[in-house]
Amino acid sequence: MPLCPKCKFMWTSTSRSSQQNRAYFKLVVEFLASQCNTTKEAMHKALAVEFLGYDIVHLPSGSIIRTPKSTSSLTTTQFKQYVEKIQRYAAENGLDIPNPNEEAK
Repeated sequence: MPLCPKCKFMWTSTSRSSQQNRAYFKLVVEFLASQCNTTKEAMHKALAVEFLGYDIVHLPSGSIIRTPKSTSSLTTTQFKQYVEKIQRYAAENGLDIPNPNEEAK
């Protein structure tokens, strides 16, 4: 674990908050899904693939499949960075996504 540069205590990480999750699905996923004429589930998966990548799964049959990485394992900091990447990408394409930290209260 990294140390805080100011106080030198070890940083701990926590999973994304329920507030972050609600804001992400309402302000980011739902908005982009409506703009792209697709479902919220499809948009969530597409964003995960685009900004988090894939996990590789080796099946007992020997087959290998790729599955979108999950956002549920992200820390609050990682989740914030994930949403910020999506916001930048959307802005570059003319779409303004509000900051979930300000909107989801």
